[in-house]
Amino acid sequence: MKHICSILTVLLLPLLADGFVETLRIQGTLMCGQVPLANVTVQLIERDPGYFYQLASTVSDSKGYFEIEGWNEESAMVEPFIHIKHTCGLEDDKSEPLCMKIYPSLDYVVQPLQNLNTVYDVGILNLEAQYQDLAYC
Repeated sequence: MKHICSILTVLLLPLLADGFVETLRIQGTLMCGQVPLANVTVQLIERDPGYFYQLASTVSDSKGYFEIEGWNEESAMVEPFIHIKHTCGLEDDKSEPLCMKIYPSLDYVVQPLQNLNTVYDVGILNLEAQYQDLAYC
């Protein structure tokens, strides 16, 4: 009987574990007017009721490009978003930075082996524009 339970555990465990891991990959380019925004912090965060979890963090390159990927071991990502901290459009770089949130479609949250090429592309974001979900950090 012990052997049967052990065999069932070994066979069923990968099926159960695979259903609880999901990934999200996002890419884009950050601009301030006509100038690429380098060294801008981009965080991938998940919001559960009452809690915020940082899944990953990256910095945009010299051309303003970023790519970020995070994963979660729950039954589903409740509300993932990227958090972009920048100083575009402010008087000087010493001002308190602005923070912007972007909520991707949950269609891009996939199981790791389901579709490795699934990427949510935010395109080119000109942070000089006044976005609705923009506030001082």
